[in-house]
Amino acid sequence: MAPRTRRNLRFMHALIDRTFSAVASASLDLAPRRFGRVVACDGGLIEVSGLGVPIGTIVGSVRWV
Repeated sequence: MAPRTRRNLRFMHALIDRTFSAVASASLDLAPRRFGRVVACDGGLIEVSGLGVPIGTIVGSVRWV
């Protein structure tokens, strides 16, 4: 096997090991989804009432019609 191929294989093996160790140490969030009501929106900032999270929390939103 060529030296370059061996080096690439060692690099890929190390990359896979780092990826698996990062995944193994990651936490899995199984908490129930939280709901709130939008009370104000200025196009960049959304104010929600009844959502029990700290101020400044990054959240995703879904529009229910």
